[in-house]
Amino acid sequence: MPKPIDTVVWDADNTLWDWIKMHLEGMRAMAQKISQITGTTEGEVKSSMARVYKEAGTFDYKPLVQEMDVIEMWARTIESEREKIRRIIDLGFAVHTSYTHSRYDNFQLYPGVGGALESLQMGGINNVILSDAPISKIIRRVKRFDLEKHFSLIAGRPDAKVDEERKKGEEHLKYYEDTRREVGAYDTNVRIEVLSNQKKPDVNLSALLQKSPEEVAEQVVVVGDNFSKDIHTAYRNDCFGFFARYGAADRDSVSSLYEFAPPGVVTRNAAGIDLSKENMGIIQEMRNKLRIVDSPMEVLRAVQDHNEKIAA
Repeated sequence: MPKPIDTVVWDADNTLWDWIKMHLEGMRAMAQKISQITGTTEGEVKSSMARVYKEAGTFDYKPLVQEMDVIEMWARTIESEREKIRRIIDLGFAVHTSYTHSRYDNFQLYPGVGGALESLQMGGINNVILSDAPISKIIRRVKRFDLEKHFSLIAGRPDAKVDEERKKGEEHLKYYEDTRREVGAYDTNVRIEVLSNQKKPDVNLSALLQKSPEEVAEQVVVVGDNFSKDIHTAYRNDCFGFFARYGAADRDSVSSLYEFAPPGVVTRNAAGIDLSKENMGIIQEMRNKLRIVDSPMEVLRAVQDHNEKIAA
């Protein structure tokens, strides 16, 4: 006899909250401020940002400003070491302030997220976050919106470059641990998993959720905006997949993101449905296990309807 759905695995960025708008506006504000202070054109600043983001492989990279070549070249033009230090500190403060304020003003949950999570939880459903974003960023954003109480598990990646830096030294590992302490990750009641050797869609949900493959197939839903990562994860684990159309990147936003990073980084952070032959095949194979949802509340209703049919 089929079992009811008991776990909803949520992507985070562009599924729970609008990552694209938040990050895009923050990067625009930062580029403008760096351009004003250094006398460099915004185009040159964006190119410098793109080089760093390409190396990091993600937009969520805290040491961005320290590694931008336009800032390094600007600093070389300041002859007095005392003046150089003062102006670099001023620049760092100004950039951080403009970037943070812009992100804060544009960071918002999608309508219905809180209600959907609460109702699922009250109905005995486990809410889980599975994201390729750095774990410290996920936890910080969850705490910002007071969503922690609705989740039983948060799984994410180490901070950028941590895996690569294991071979080179401890600097980034120390930064990673410091960041986690900063956001209080170790003080949370939520189970935390750092996926150091896995990325979507290669995550084994059976191991992560401590369920048998058969239980995953019947009881788990994966919700996300990125077909190639989230829906592929559902497909590879033979479970339900809900494509969050409400969070999928629109053409204008993607074009704007290309000003700051190469395609590989952009599509890793923001992508819709690529109607490739492979994806069309997956759509056909998943059939009734695949749904398109236009709001978080639609996820709730779909799970409730499914479980009511099972119980009937």
